Amino acid sequence: MQGRAGTRGSSGALLAAVTAAYATGGFVALRADSAGDTPPVAALAVGGIALALLLWPLAARTTRVLALTAVLAVAQIGAQALTLAASGSLTTHGARAIVCCPPTPAPGAGPFATLTAQAGWGLFAAQLGACLVLALLLRGARRLVDGALDALADAGRLLTIPLRRLLDLLAALLLPGTPAGPRRVRGGHDAPVPLAGLVLARATARRGPPRARAPRRALPSHLTPA
Repeated sequence: MQGRAGTRGSSGALLAAVTAAYATGGFVALRADSAGDTPPVAALAVGGIALALLLWPLAARTTRVLALTAVLAVAQIGAQALTLAASGSLTTHGARAIVCCPPTPAPGAGPFATLTAQAGWGLFAAQLGACLVLALLLRGARRLVDGALDALADAGRLLTIPLRRLLDLLAALLLPGTPAGPRRVRGGHDAPVPLAGLVLARATARRGPPRARAPRRALPSHLTPA
């Protein structure tokens, strides 16, 4: 059990790191153009590491999709709020700036150029959709890893059965003088008889010589059949 838990923890760390990397990339790709310049690489790396540490205990077991989606969405909104607070837009426009970003006149380059240029609720829905897709991928990967671990455990169990039989056969051939009697406990004495067996034997045992057969009594003469 400890080995299985350690393996699940290691695979959960790997899945959390991969999911955090994709979430960081999605945050950069689905970021409103009016939010300003992209955060520096150091800030993105710190955010990705923090998200991976947050996802690690969730990725080590089969967590529900809604819980994973909620964690990723909170991380997405929190990162957006921190970015706006660092640029000063959050203090100027308030919490509405997290969703209702002003559109930019000229869209940038990339597959999400129009979406990030218009921003608003459409971009926010796309960000939540990306969180849902990542949660589905993380849960599916967790199930695949669990299935692979169970298959490896079953295969190892099946392989150890003939190996044990082979070792028993070799022991019987190479060590023929091994006594086959009852096992002796540590100290050289035979294993003690259970107390219940002793009590039952003494209760049912009879002492003394065997009983003589009692003679049959003669019937009275008036009751003796003719």
